[in-house]
This record gives sequence, structure tokens and C-alpha cells, in this order.
Amino acid sequence: MGFVKFLLGSNTEALSYFERSVELTKSHGNECDKLLVVVYGDLAWLYYHMGNFAESESYLNKLSEIKEKYPSVPYVEVLGEKGWTFLKFSCKYYERSKECFKKALELEPDEGEWNAGLAIVLYRTDDLFQNSPDSNTVDQLRRAIATNPDDDVLKVLLGLRLGLHERYSEAESLVEQALEKSPEHPHVMRYVGKFFRHHGPLNKSIALLKRALVKVSNSAFIHHQLGLCYKKKILDLKKAGSHHTKGAEMNRAQEQCIYHLEMATKLKPNFILAMSELALQYGENQDILKAEEMFQNAFRVAKAKKENYQTVHLYYAHFQQYCMRCESAAIKHYMECLKLNSNHYERNKSVERLERIAKRRIENNPKDGEAFGILGIVYKEKGEKQKAIECFETALSFVDNEDYLSDLCELRLSLNSTQDSSLKTTLLQLECHFTWALNKNDTDLTDLLNRLEEQLNLDLGREAGVARTHRCMGFVKFLLGSNTEALSYFERSVELTKSHGNECDKLLVVVYGDLAWLYYHMGNFAECKSYLNKLREIKEKYPSVPYAEVLGEKGWIFLKFSRKYYERSKECFKKALELEPDEGEWNAGLAIVLYRIEDILQDTSSSTATDQLRRAIATNPNDDVLKVLLGLKLVYHKKYSEAESLVEQALERSPEHPHVMRYVGKFFRNQGSVDRSIALLKRALVKASNSAFIHHQLGLCYKKKILDLKKAGSHHTKGVEINRAQEQCINHLAMATKLKPNFILAMSELALQYGENRNMAKAEEMFQITFQVAKEKNDNYQPVHLYYADFQQYCMRCESAAIKHYMECLKINPERYEAKKSAGRLEGIAKRRIKINPMDGEAFGILGIIHKEKGEKQKAIECFETALSFVDNEDYLSDLCELRLSFQ
Repeated sequence: MGFVKFLLGSNTEALSYFERSVELTKSHGNECDKLLVVVYGDLAWLYYHMGNFAESESYLNKLSEIKEKYPSVPYVEVLGEKGWTFLKFSCKYYERSKECFKKALELEPDEGEWNAGLAIVLYRTDDLFQNSPDSNTVDQLRRAIATNPDDDVLKVLLGLRLGLHERYSEAESLVEQALEKSPEHPHVMRYVGKFFRHHGPLNKSIALLKRALVKVSNSAFIHHQLGLCYKKKILDLKKAGSHHTKGAEMNRAQEQCIYHLEMATKLKPNFILAMSELALQYGENQDILKAEEMFQNAFRVAKAKKENYQTVHLYYAHFQQYCMRCESAAIKHYMECLKLNSNHYERNKSVERLERIAKRRIENNPKDGEAFGILGIVYKEKGEKQKAIECFETALSFVDNEDYLSDLCELRLSLNSTQDSSLKTTLLQLECHFTWALNKNDTDLTDLLNRLEEQLNLDLGREAGVARTHRCMGFVKFLLGSNTEALSYFERSVELTKSHGNECDKLLVVVYGDLAWLYYHMGNFAECKSYLNKLREIKEKYPSVPYAEVLGEKGWIFLKFSRKYYERSKECFKKALELEPDEGEWNAGLAIVLYRIEDILQDTSSSTATDQLRRAIATNPNDDVLKVLLGLKLVYHKKYSEAESLVEQALERSPEHPHVMRYVGKFFRNQGSVDRSIALLKRALVKASNSAFIHHQLGLCYKKKILDLKKAGSHHTKGVEINRAQEQCINHLAMATKLKPNFILAMSELALQYGENRNMAKAEEMFQITFQVAKEKNDNYQPVHLYYADFQQYCMRCESAAIKHYMECLKINPERYEAKKSAGRLEGIAKRRIKINPMDGEAFGILGIIHKEKGEKQKAIECFETALSFVDNEDYLSDLCELRLSFQ
């Protein structure tokens, strides 16, 4: 309780519970020192967090005395307490709990407490995964009862396990004996109720659980068990007679089932099993909207908690199959359930359902390719590889399906495991797209594909660059599951590279590696080996590695693939330049990646990118994109004349180059020439209509135009023009997000513009989608918090919500531009509030957090001290203690 109160931020209550624990432990007598180890440790930590170092040290001294008195560690008492805490805290910690109890039993094999703990955690692990009956659990329960003969809860748990072994006579005897000895013990009643639901009279189970509920009215577990009892009662009634004769009784049971499941979810809001069961019951009751809403909530909770996701998929599949009669959606979710965890009961249930669906469909239509594909997946999951191969081959004779082909290749590979293992070892040593850890979840493949196609269609880049783009396209096609198209792009890249002349071997290293990997995935080992042989010949011809050509290509793919890989891109270009310092391509690559890194951080102080851009232009004098990028950087350093000269020169020389136009458009927008920027970007859009970047830039232009119009005159005189600009702004941002669905910056900007346009519902919906995408991609979470805070502050006029999100933004990474903007906004809010009310504790607390994040510790301490003189706040106290500690 003490630790939970600490986690909830209540140090005072935590202290009270820890001190009461010491009193109770000491009441055991003189031999209680080892029992005090954990609570003395807890008190030392608690006083440390409270900034009371003297008390913290006093408990550390007490622990030193105990260790001197009992030098042999670990103490069995500590291992046991650790086991019980892990058991109670979360099902995620059951394995750790089990290990603790096992270690405790190595030291004290006959101790009842540790035997009971191990028995319970084994029972719960089996119950959680609904494993097939495990004799180890039964044996441990017997041993625990032998060392705890009066523990009736253990007897019922053993009865429940024996029921699964179909040893009903002994199971019933144990359960009846436990119930007779402890008829009012709530834990005995709840487990006996569960036993009768499975093996005995259902009404007896309901009566028992209701009695238990009187004693423990807030038990989500008992409400859940009652819900399951009434669910079983409905099924029994349906089997026993027609709906007409049993209708009223069924309705009552349905009502009770839903009531108890609702109570379970109310008492335990993250009770995913109860939520899923409740959603399904809503569906059975034809309340489809309520069912769908509850299922979506269950999915969100499961995702946030990272547990029981498989269960929700299974229940939702049932809902789609039996309530919505939508077999395609049911199959999709049975499949999702199937893939998550091979040990779960839910996975086996999904296998069973899918097999039933597939066999029924094949009976109706022996040429149903999808049904054979489903059976293939089922057999693959069961480990029946030959049957799976046969099913996939049959499926592919009726339908074209890249997933079935991929699974078939994988299975064929696994049947050649010795050859596969040898090949895989060699392949993993190659330098190519397949070995560079390019995670498709780190990019937007649709947007990347659009950008690569744009480069090919507009013939952008030198010959080597075009061949490189084909290689990149090949890898993207592979990631999208299209091996045939991937092969075509890789082969075209080879042709283009060989057209350079005889000295092209090093340029072929990456694509030969890609082809070796692709043929491996396609199960064509002969072709795979032929490319490995070609690579061996190149290595013999040029033994000195690494090759600058490979490092450079690696740098370019990291640059194109994801902003998360910019640092890796930078390192590759640097290494390439160590080998070839004057090579224009590597100088350009390094300049661009440095520009982008500084652009993300909006770092105006550094001149690294500026210096490298000058060097890149010197080695690439005809590259007008580099000149515009340098112009954009020079503006930050207030070198306006040189910047404008470079930009005008680039535009004059390459007036139709889409990349020149888009960056020049950005330059003019930053310099205030919004209309000129819009005209240029619209011209660029004609050449690259699928460019999310250009649409985003146009959206930002119209946003700036709105601000300029508002400054220039009243809303009345400029109203029509403002509305037109607002419409254009939203249209272009919406297009940007359509072309690049995970374009978080554009999504955030669009959501804010909906808010500015007073469409609050649409704004809120878009922000929530953006938060979800940022969370899934683990990217750009900070800008979303900043935009959402601005939305709350300026559109919703809700300062408390704005403060919360400015704080979230600030804490993620204080060095980023968004964090600095948030700090500025928070400082403005806090100072305004202090001016109105000099005793506003929260405002001083906000200033304390800003100073802390800036590293201004003394100022932060002063602000937190002032804040705490006006308000009680555990967070401010915790921050203050942490800051004081840092001065020790």
C-alpha cells in the first residue's frame, strides 16, 4: 500500500503505511530483522525522494547493521516478499514472481508461504494462457496444501486444475471440503463459484458468487465471474428450448450478464477481458453501435497497456462473424489473433474457427483460392509444413496473392534448413538494402514511392543517381510484397549501372546484394548463389573495403528513407568523404543531410550546414538546388544580399526544376513574398502533382497570407479574401495528408486550421488521429503537443489544457524548436498570471519547470519554493527535492 501511495504521488500516506508496516513486523518478536529489510529500503528511498537525507541515511545505517548481523544473502524473506509483490502487481510479472519463489524454496523447501506463492503463480500462469493441464502446477498445489493444510483457497485451486484433468471425483471432494470449512471466505466462494460454473450446478455458482459479492462488493473479479455465469445460462437456455418458450428467462439472464460485466469494467476500467465480453454481449443483444464503441475502447486500452490484444481480436472476430455476419472482417481478426502469440488459448480458438470457415467454403466451392490460403496459414501455424505448402500451392493455382507466395517460399526455405542457414550467414554479411536495418514502420512507403517515381519521371539526378533510384524502388516494391516488380527494378538498375562502362564493378555491389537477397526470399537458391559468386569476384578484384560507392549509396538511402536515419546518413557520407574528399556526390549528400537536421531542430546558431553547402557547391557548381538551400541557411545568418543572389541565380538557371522551384518558394515565403511563392509552388505542382511536400508548402503560404491579411485590415474589409485563403490553406494541407497519410506536421497544421475555421469537432478528430499516428510511428510527438496546445489556447480558450500540452511538448526534448516555443508560451502565460495575482502558486510552478528544463537550477528552486508557499503540490515538491539533491 505504501509503495502504491508513493506511485500515486502521496508521500505522506506512503510514509504512514510504511511506518505501520514496521510496527506490525516488530510485533513478531526479536527475530524480525530480516523481515524489516524491504520496508527499511522503502523508507530510505521515500525519505530520499522527500529530500530528507538525514532520515534516508538513518535507514541505510539500520540496513548495514542487519547485513553485519546476517551477512549471508540473499535472505529468503526478501525473495518471498519480492515474489508476492510481482504476483500482485501485474500478470506481466508472473515469470519473475515464479523465479523468486523458486529461489526462496531452494533456501527453505518446506516453507508454506513460498510453496503457496509458487503454486498460485503457476495456477495463474496456466489460467492466463488457458494452457493444457500441466502436472507441475497440480504437483505444486499438492505440495502447497501439504505445507498449508488449512488453506482452503489452495484446495479450490487444485480442484479447478483437477477438473481440467477430468478427475472430477477428487476435484469435487476438495471443493466441497473447502466450502464446508470456509463457507464465508470470499476468495473460497469466488473460486468455488468458478468451479461450479465449469463443472457443477450453474445456479449454485451464481448463488455462491452473489454471497461473495455481499462481502466484497467492489470485486471486479466476482462481477466478471457472474457475467460469465449468466452468459452460460443463456447458452443453456437456448439449447434447452425455443426462444419463444424461454424468451423472458433469457432476457433476464442477458440483462444480468450485461449488468455484471458493466460493473466489472466500471470497477476496473482496464479490465480488457470483461470489456471484450461486454462488447460481444451488446452485439448479441443487437446493440451494435454500443458493441462497436466498446470494442474500439478495448482495442485502445489493449494497445496502451500492451496486453490482451489477442483476446480483443478473438472477441471482435466472433462479433463480426456471428452478430454482423461479416465473414471477411471476422477472418481478418482471427488472423490477427493467430499471429500474436503461439501459446495463447485465443490463438488455438482462432485456428479452430478459421479451419472451420475454410473447410466449409471449400466444400461449397472447391476452387476457392482464399479458403485454401486460409488453410495454408492454419497448417503453417500448427507446424504442419508439408500440408501448408500443398494448400498454398493449391491457393496460388486459383488466385494471385503475394502473401501466399511469400509464405510458400518461406516454408520451402525452412524445409531446406541446412542450405538456408549457410546461405543466410553469407547474405547477412552483404552491404545492401536488405542488411541496412531499413524498417518499413519508420517511413511512409506510399510517400516514398511517390517521391521515387517523381525522380524517375522527371529524370532527376545523374546517371548513377537514376540507377540508385531504381535500386531503392526495387527494395520498396519488395517491402510492399511485390517480388516480381522488385526484380524488374533491380535488373534495370544493373543495366543502367553497366552502361557507365567497364569501371562499374563497385557500383554493382549493392544491387548484386539486393538480387541475392531477393532470390533467397523467392526460394531460388541457384540464382542467389550466382550473385554471391559475382560479389566474391568483385571483392577479389578490389580487396580494399569499405568502398566509397557503397558508403555513399548507404548515405543516400538513409537520407531518403526516414528522418529518423539522418544521423546514420551523415556518418556514411562522412566516411565516404574520408576516402574521396572531393567527390561531389558525397559532399552534396552531407550538405543536404546537415541542412535537414538543422531544419528539424530549427538551429540558427550552427554554421556546419552552411560551410558544407559552400563546399558542396564548389564540387557541384551546376547544382542549383544546393544554391537555394544555402540561400535559405544564409537568411538565418542575416546575409540577405548573398542569399537573394544565390536564389535568383538558381531560379534563372533552372526555372523548371521542381526541387529548385519548391525550395525557392519556401525562400520567398520566409522573406514575405507570399504571392510570388504561391505562383512558383503552383508551377512546381504541375510537374510533381503527387508531391505532399509542395502541397504542405502551399498550405503554409496561405496560412501566412491569412495572417498578413488580418494585419493589413479589418475582417470586414478583407473577409472574402481571408475566406478564400483559408479554403486554399485547408485544401492543400488536406491533399498533403492524403498523399502522405502519416505526414504528422501537415496533419497537425490541418487540425489547427480546422480550429481556426471554427470547425472544432473536425479539428479535435484530426488531432486525435495525429496523436495516434505519432504514437504508432514513435515520431514527431512533440510538434503534435505544440499544435494541440495552441488549438486549446487560441481556439478553445482552455488554458489548463493548453498548459498541459505545452508541458508535454517541453519535456520530450527541451532542445527542439517546439520545446522552445512551448517554453516561450508557458512563460508568457505564467508571467501574465503572476501580474494579475502575485500569489498564483501554479504560475510560479510553471516558471520553475521552465527554468528546470533550461538547466537554470537556482532559479527553478526559487520558483518551486515560492509556488509551495502558496499551494500544496507533490510534483513541485518532487522537482524541488530532485534539484536540491543535484547540488549535493
